[in-house]
Amino acid sequence: MAHIVHVLKWYPPSIGGIEKVAEFCADAARSAGHDVTVLVCEKDSEKAGRSVTPTGVMVERLRSLGILFSMPVAPGLPFALWRLMRKADLVHFHEPYPAATLSMLLMPKPRRLVITWHGDILRQKRLKPYAEWLQDKLARRADAILATSERMPAGSPVLGRHTDRIRIMPFMIDTTPFDVLRGQTDRIAATRKRWGGRFAFACGRLIPYKGYEVLIDAVSGTDLRVVIVGEGPLRESLLAQAKERGVADQIVFAGAVDDETVRDLYCGCEFLVFPSVTQGEAFGLVQLEAMAAGRPVINTWLMTSVPTVSLDGVSGLTVEPRDPVVLREAMLKLWNDTELRERLGAGALTRIRKVFERSRVLGKLLAFYDDILAT
Repeated sequence: MAHIVHVLKWYPPSIGGIEKVAEFCADAARSAGHDVTVLVCEKDSEKAGRSVTPTGVMVERLRSLGILFSMPVAPGLPFALWRLMRKADLVHFHEPYPAATLSMLLMPKPRRLVITWHGDILRQKRLKPYAEWLQDKLARRADAILATSERMPAGSPVLGRHTDRIRIMPFMIDTTPFDVLRGQTDRIAATRKRWGGRFAFACGRLIPYKGYEVLIDAVSGTDLRVVIVGEGPLRESLLAQAKERGVADQIVFAGAVDDETVRDLYCGCEFLVFPSVTQGEAFGLVQLEAMAAGRPVINTWLMTSVPTVSLDGVSGLTVEPRDPVVLREAMLKLWNDTELRERLGAGALTRIRKVFERSRVLGKLLAFYDDILAT
């Protein structure tokens, strides 16, 4: 069996889409008999060090001195990379992570290099051209680059130069927890009662590219109700905007909640609203969670994989980003049409089972690993 090393910024219990995807990949490789090490950073210095997860994955957490340009500052990163890459049969790198990209370029190429492209760098305007140059150099070394849809290369200045190396590998979800909850009508009713009645749902960090300002404007002048789960730097400004628009009693900012509560909210909502406004939103794992709950999704036409997850007219509705009027129309359309919600919700569940169900995607991933390691 092979030794596979994953490299990324953070790892669970840190919360995020990249973290979840890396954990799925690492656990799958370990279950197939491979030795798996994950190299990440740790914000809490007391938790830095090596540990083994219940699934048998070795996690090496490097002490981080802080955050610079959205990256952890970990002086030990180059040395740990060099030590692990020498012994690895395959390095699975998760972009973007410019500090690690630079470190890898200063070292000999590993035996096999696979890159999962989670998204481009958008927010760091000064860093962007230099980071993209580094990403392009590393992409040239890669044996393969995993993208989540055919749409991603067209919208990425780096990926578009390496189409010969790209393999499509969608993200995945374990539907088991949702399979248990979907039919529990009493529990769903209790969830709706707890949160004040019918509601649409939004889930994600309160940061600019999520488009929550657009969502608040869309709710204005309607009887719509929305529960938003997530924390972030925009919380106070979003609360102020909701009050100014007169919808403070229609939008619940629930903050951070546990996984069980989140699943209840997915199953109890009428639909998920996913109003992201920039390519900083590369995929949107929350779409998969809503679809696994049998709920339709309203997403946006971004040049990323976002509109290829939930399909317009199949498992939800897709609207132009940054437009509160069209978002309002889509929300009211689903809010007021039970038959449409049920049809699109059924389509969401079917799409999950055919494309994104965990065992299906992991089987494809493990076959891909075998092919790469055999070359």
